[in-house]
Amino acid sequence: MGKIYQVMVHGLRGEKMLVDLCNTEEQMQSMTVLQLKEKIATRLPDGAGKHTA
Repeated sequence: MGKIYQVMVHGLRGEKMLVDLCNTEEQMQSMTVLQLKEKIATRLPDGAGKHTA
């Protein structure tokens, strides 16, 4: 069984959520902040986490 790299996200209201990021050390090391933000945004309710200009 392989590893799954995850982060624990703590929300403003105290909620906690695990977000799966990748499956290998290499993927983890090459992940950018933008990719991390996009992965987290996919787990948020619709419209949350979207940046508007």
